[in-house]
This record gives sequence, structure tokens and C-alpha cells, in this order.
Amino acid sequence: MTGSDTDRLKRDDRPPLLHDDDRPNEAISGGEHGRGRSFFWPVVLITVGVVLLLSNLGIFSGGSWRVLLRLWPLLLVLAGLDLLFSGRMPIVGTLLGLGLGAAIVLLLLLGGSGWVEERSNQWGPLQSLFAGVEIESRELVVPRDQTESLELTLDPGQFGARLHTDIGGNDLLAGTVFYARELAYDVREDGAERAITIRDRSGNVPGLWMSDMSAHRWDLGVNPEVPLALVVDGGSGPVELALAEATLERLVLDGGSGAAAVTLPPREVELNADGASGSLSLQVPAGGRLSGSLDLGSGATTLQAAARSRLSLRLEAGSGSVRISLGDDAAAELDLVDAGSGAFALSLPRSAAVRVVVDEGGSGGLSLPRELRQISDGHDNDPDTGEWQTDGYEEATVRVQLRVRNMGSGAVSVRFG
Repeated sequence: MTGSDTDRLKRDDRPPLLHDDDRPNEAISGGEHGRGRSFFWPVVLITVGVVLLLSNLGIFSGGSWRVLLRLWPLLLVLAGLDLLFSGRMPIVGTLLGLGLGAAIVLLLLLGGSGWVEERSNQWGPLQSLFAGVEIESRELVVPRDQTESLELTLDPGQFGARLHTDIGGNDLLAGTVFYARELAYDVREDGAERAITIRDRSGNVPGLWMSDMSAHRWDLGVNPEVPLALVVDGGSGPVELALAEATLERLVLDGGSGAAAVTLPPREVELNADGASGSLSLQVPAGGRLSGSLDLGSGATTLQAAARSRLSLRLEAGSGSVRISLGDDAAAELDLVDAGSGAFALSLPRSAAVRVVVDEGGSGGLSLPRELRQISDGHDNDPDTGEWQTDGYEEATVRVQLRVRNMGSGAVSVRFG
């Protein structure tokens, strides 16, 4: 046998090379494909969608959700069991998902938190889990006496508050406040001047945020004839300030995650507002005059100024949208220090005399109506910087001026109508 024959035999004895396409499919021949998969999370998502649909149709009440929020750690337990068994017995995860969905629907049909709380005293160690948080109330009546001015500080926390002027003439302040742990109530007098502070010190009471807070909102009335300086520290609850009839002189509003709605009186008011994630709505009535600053956050802001009102505001927008609407013969000086990343929109009546000045452009872009004619550019090769105004602006007695110092990444638009 020659050497070439020996080499050929050695090559023939070698196992044949297998390409990827020639290899057996391990997953198909007895691997993962044969074992199937768990449907735990698809079932959970379908259940959530069905429950939300039934809730929107009014079949489930809002209060029924509170008990589910108390039980949310159970979802982590079931998800962990699904991960534990999904590799070997995926049917277990599917059954866990079906069981969880059936339990949720059944619990909500039985009445949710009301049904559970009625039976919680029979469940021994589970009683503390399902028992509702005890909420206290306090009635407040402060006589007016000789008070000539009032400085009122409110911090309702998670409860939210409504402040109005529907109150007896002999009372300075009256109404009901709620708290879960501790209420700070302080009254200080300096001659005819009075300062009242009402602050909820419940803090992070376990389960409080899962309670039905809509029935425990602060309801306070303030005397409409007494000059008022108001400080409101908004929390997670909604705040409504219905002060159209109040003698409001100054308002400091520190926003929270709850929505804030403010109706101002037809007089001069100084406003300093810090926004957060909650929405802010401001109503300036006909003839009202509003000055001050708004440092806004991620919540949407809406400001509506009626006819013949006057605005002089310094604004710093955040990531939330800002919409300002002016009525007929309304004058405004708006200094937009930073437009932020949200959309800023100014809506004007057709008859308004308007000037827009943009010092520094941004990535969001500037949108102006064709009625505004550019009278100068920013000398920086940026089409969004410069100065625009309507014809006859210099001669007008009622003017609207918007100065944008930095457009940021948000879009800035001005429109008529």
C-alpha cells in the first residue's frame, strides 16, 4: 500500500464535518420546544384589560380597587412561582395566572374592599392587612373678631383641599379637616393681624394612600372681606381654590402630584407658583390683574385670562405643556425665561397688538401667525431668533408682549383665535 493510499484511508476514517444546517435541532428533538411555555403573564395582562374595561363600563366601583392595591405583593409571589416552575412544568404558571384572574374578578364582583373589610375581623392575622386606615376629622370655627388681615397656610398632604368663601360674616375661617395620625393647628395673633397654619402630619401612613380619599377632602371657608395672604403646599390630593369673591392679595402655591385649580378674584394678586407633576389651572376673571412668577414642572399648565385682564409674569416651563389664552382687550407682559421641553402655546384675540422677541432659539421650533411681521433678526443665522410684531403695535394702548429668552427643546407657538 502506498503512502498516498494510507493518507486517503486516514482521511476516510475521520468523522464527517457537520455544518450548522446539518446538525440536529436539539430544541425540536426533545428540548425547549417540546416542553411548551407558561402563559402566566399573558393571562395577567388579559385579566387587567378585562377588569379596566368593566370598570369603565361602571360594573366595578372605584372603591373596589383599594383591596387589590393592598394585595399587590401577592403578584410578586405568584410571578416568582411561575419563574420557578416554568422551565419544567409550564402548566403551573398558566394555572397560577388563571387562578389570579378568576380571584380578582370574583373579588370585584363581590364588592371589593367593602366585602373584605366587613369580614376582616374574622380572618385573624389578616385583619391588619385589610383593615381600613382610621381617619380623624376636626371641625374648625375661628371668629372674625377684630381681624383686619389673615395669613393662611394650608398643607393637606394626601387629603387634598377645597377653599372657598361661602362662610358666615362673623367667622374668619370655618370648615372640616381630616388627618390620619397628627394635625398641626396653630393660630397666632399680632394686633389685628392673624396667622393660621393647618398642616397634616400623617406622613406615610401605611395604607392611607389606598383609602378612599375623595370622601375626606378638606373643606374650608374663608371670610371674603378680610385681606388674605394664602400659602398652599399641595400634596398628592387635588387642591381647589375657589377665590373669585375673596380679598386675595398674595398666593404662594407649591404644587405636588395632585391637580390644582385656582379661580382668582377681579383684583390685583401676586402669585408665586412652583409646579410639580400635577396639573395646574388658573382662571383670571375680567378686570383681574395677576403678577409674579411661575416655575413649572412636568404637569400641564393652563392659564385663562378673561377680557380686560392684566398679566405680568415671569415663566420657567418644564417638561409639561403650557397654554395661555387671553380675552379681548387683555394686556400681558410674559417673560419666558426657559421654554423647557414641553409645548408652549399663546392664544390671542384677533384684535390683539402683539410683539414676540426671541433671544435664543432651540430645537423645538417657533410658530408665528402671518399677521406678525419680522422687524429684526437675531444676527446669529438662526431663523427662530429676532423680533416680530403686528402692524400698529407701537400706537396701541393695550399690548401683549412675549419675550422668549431660551426656547429649549420645546416648541413655542402663537396663534390668533
